Amino acid sequence: MIRLEVKGVENVIKNFELADKASVEGIHRAIEVGANRIRDYAKNVVPVKTGRLKGSIQVRSLRKTKTGASAEIAPKTEYDIFVEFGTYKMGARPYMRPAAFAIFPEIASMIEKEIRK
Repeated sequence: MIRLEVKGVENVIKNFELADKASVEGIHRAIEVGANRIRDYAKNVVPVKTGRLKGSIQVRSLRKTKTGASAEIAPKTEYDIFVEFGTYKMGARPYMRPAAFAIFPEIASMIEKEIRK
């Protein structure tokens, strides 16, 4: 599971003297877009045997508050963790972590743009 979380958005925005509802909503959008991009990236790189693991990768929750936002992106099979981290009989074939590492800079850039508007 990958969890994106931005807390204290209003305080950051106030520090930049940009405290308006549009900026907070923009940050919420950035988290939502970022979560969907991580999901899509993971679906493109996950090893596929039957397609069940690939089909199970979803944005599981998206929470928006006045002070932040969070999203969880996760697969839901009984074997997803074994594919990601491997076992003593099978090497790891990561797909969630590479997706997160690839997309995190884009999310940070989107959030920065929203704060600087």
